[in-house]
Amino acid sequence: GILCFYPFTAEDALIYYRYAENLINNGALVYNEGEPINAMTSPFQAWLSAALFLLVGETVVSNKVVAFAALLASAALLWRHFRGRKEAQLLVFPLLLLPSCVLIWTFGGLETPFLLLLVTATIIFVDARVSTKETIGLQTLTAVFLLAGGGFLVRYDSAPFFVPVVLYAASRARALGAIAIAAIAGAALPVAWLAVSHFYYGDILPTSYYVKHPTVSLGYALKNASYIALNLVYAGVLPILLLALTSRRAEASAQSGAKKPMWWLYLAMAFEML
Repeated sequence: GILCFYPFTAEDALIYYRYAENLINNGALVYNEGEPINAMTSPFQAWLSAALFLLVGETVVSNKVVAFAALLASAALLWRHFRGRKEAQLLVFPLLLLPSCVLIWTFGGLETPFLLLLVTATIIFVDARVSTKETIGLQTLTAVFLLAGGGFLVRYDSAPFFVPVVLYAASRARALGAIAIAAIAGAALPVAWLAVSHFYYGDILPTSYYVKHPTVSLGYALKNASYIALNLVYAGVLPILLLALTSRRAEASAQSGAKKPMWWLYLAMAFEML
């Protein structure tokens, strides 16, 4: 799979690389010199590419290497999180490292594997405390808000996923002071970037928002719904879910863990799919 998808580089990635190389070579985060236009839906990808270009003088291969490392880090986090549950650990690799829809975007040069890492880390932070009655402390809550803020900078449209998660984490904190500190810390970088974007580019939103603006077209929605469903099939999520639902052992396990609230995660996934 790696050998098959490694040569692929998405066209959109080349846009980020040009922004990044112009920043290092000319001191301006622009596509064309003298034209401050923001075509970046992922400011993180531009900053990362600029850092890699500054360090190694190259963007395409370096992005693929770092992206693959992020994918492996996500797998390692999940493997560690499910220690003691061999069945769950064995699912990490086929679900995360084998599907074509994961590998193609890992090596495509875009932000997907980095968002995957941030989402994985955020869910693990929260889920590790769901099964206990302990209150979420300031450090953990701040980490969750920082990860969510980072996720927004990686992809603006990750916000529907992160909002229910951070709200649930905040509800488990119960201390208003801790919630305020964590929220300020998590919002600092996103707010700073949006301010820079507004004053430098003249808008907080990228130009692609206006070119490919949101639509309520039923046909467009059904097309994207089928796209999501196919990727869940290719990744093995739906087949494994069907297997779990028909397994008596899985049913018994689900009943034993029924008290573990996971609605916040399901809600976040539903919002993101919508």
